[in-house]
Amino acid sequence: PSMVQIIDYLKTHPELVETNHHVCQKNVDYRSLKVLIAVQAGNHFGVGHLERCKTLARALEEYFCCGITLWLDNPPYALKSSLLEEGWNLVEGNWSLAESVRQGHYDRVVIDFQQAATPTLIQGIRLAKPELPIIILDNNGLGCAEVDAVIFPNVHAVPSPEWANGHPGLYQGKPFVLMGAGFLMGDVPDETISKIDRPTILVTMGGSDPSQYSERILEALKDLKDCHIDLVVPTLYQVPENLEKIATHMLSTITLHWRVSSLRGLMERASFAVTAFGITAYELAYLGVPSLMLAQDEHDVADLERFVSYGSAISLGAGKTLEKTTILSEVSKLIENQALRQAMGQKGQSLIDKKGSYKVAETVVSTTRIPVSVM
Repeated sequence: PSMVQIIDYLKTHPELVETNHHVCQKNVDYRSLKVLIAVQAGNHFGVGHLERCKTLARALEEYFCCGITLWLDNPPYALKSSLLEEGWNLVEGNWSLAESVRQGHYDRVVIDFQQAATPTLIQGIRLAKPELPIIILDNNGLGCAEVDAVIFPNVHAVPSPEWANGHPGLYQGKPFVLMGAGFLMGDVPDETISKIDRPTILVTMGGSDPSQYSERILEALKDLKDCHIDLVVPTLYQVPENLEKIATHMLSTITLHWRVSSLRGLMERASFAVTAFGITAYELAYLGVPSLMLAQDEHDVADLERFVSYGSAISLGAGKTLEKTTILSEVSKLIENQALRQAMGQKGQSLIDKKGSYKVAETVVSTTRIPVSVM
């Protein structure tokens, strides 16, 4: 239809004007699917899931002309302000997810929570809008039994048999691996990050590091010589001054990186990384960077062990039981074995299908409301 026809149509359907007032993306009009993406981010959640959702949002817009709105679970003010500055559409007011669904005009809702999706959460959305298709990312909560699609955007996940058996909308594996937007948008080389002529170790514990593992790792590497260490200071780190104090006593050179928007440049110059298990594991694998990984939470240990079984990383186990001597020993082994690092990097790159964002977006768009048995 022409623009005149669209305007005439909207005049006779005022509810569509209300639907679209918050949508400012390119290629979006009254025919576009409106997708609400609900994500837990900030505070102790970090920002990895949010970055993944940004990638999905851009794929939905670019490939399928969808209008996107983000709902965040009680985000810190700074994070919310940053998203608004970037031009993202956010749910207005402090509504619950169910109330946001009731108040809005959405055709799909995508949920990417770190916490388990509960039946109560899903039932609240169903009561607000029974016909709305619900898609969940990367979750094993019992509420998954009651949604229309569950997508695991990674290769390590094992769906819980408590809800997965016979679920008609279960998607997982290499074709659905979804990377973070900040990482993918770092395709352009950062000229300020140049290669260093000695082993370079990247240390990154995510956006918050509530257990302060960054300090333990630096303490373990204090006596390491003839290396360079790139430490990414977690954006929400509680005591950054502690990291500065430890850094002044390092025998190797060290750079503290603050408020890093993309880790890609630092990853590309790293010989290997010491990192917390999470979305970063896949970013490193994408670039062929071997890594030593710890689980920040006890419940992540099983996922970590499944991931390292693919060969791109070595497990350090649960962070709370990790000894400094173990860190130094494993770091020293990788420094001395370039052939092992190269083999690990090749195995990591074989894990990633670079069309994952399209595949996940396609699944979101094609998902319809289907009857699912309640467990």
